[in-house]
Amino acid sequence: VPDSGCGSWLFEPQSTNFVTDSEDYSQWTPTGVSVTSNNTTSPDGLINGTLLSTNGGTSSRYIRNFGLPTGATIKVLSVYAKANLSNFIQLLHSGDAQGYVNFDVSSGVVGASGTKTTAEIQSVGNGWYRCIAYFDSTNTFNTSSFVALTTSNSVGYGGSATSDDLNVYIWGSQYEEQSYATSYIPTSGTAVTRNQDVCTNG
Repeated sequence: VPDSGCGSWLFEPQSTNFVTDSEDYSQWTPTGVSVTSNNTTSPDGLINGTLLSTNGGTSSRYIRNFGLPTGATIKVLSVYAKANLSNFIQLLHSGDAQGYVNFDVSSGVVGASGTKTTAEIQSVGNGWYRCIAYFDSTNTFNTSSFVALTTSNSVGYGGSATSDDLNVYIWGSQYEEQSYATSYIPTSGTAVTRNQDVCTNG
């Protein structure tokens, strides 16, 4: 009852996080970046946030996760991020040049995106934002996703970043086959499925 003053419950559908190492980014494949684990306090209150920083040698600066589903259905990629010496990240998947979106994780603003991608950004406190990319079913999906460092909120697919002074904190990546991002499902070495919530005698 809306005006009863009572609380409410969040009931979610079954969902799978296909990112097999959602917090251990040392298990992802880096290009042009260094990964420093357990570098800051993450949204869960533990010192398990990762510092992602550029280290020179290439114009592409990202970490890559493999083994993702490729079917023609909506995919949702999300990651928690916090600005440090730089402010911008890009989320993208392999397979389609329109499957990307930029985020300003200092101001909490969604930037440029591909024509097959929409996005939102949610503040979760202490400077952290949940960055969420929705890749529609017209995308051509391959088996990997990326978190890239960028120099602005308007770069195109691939997140080209020539600066060697970029670094941002990240934590808690999730890749789902859903029309929206569900609550975070941690993984460690394998994909994890959370069962549907059920209310009995609600």
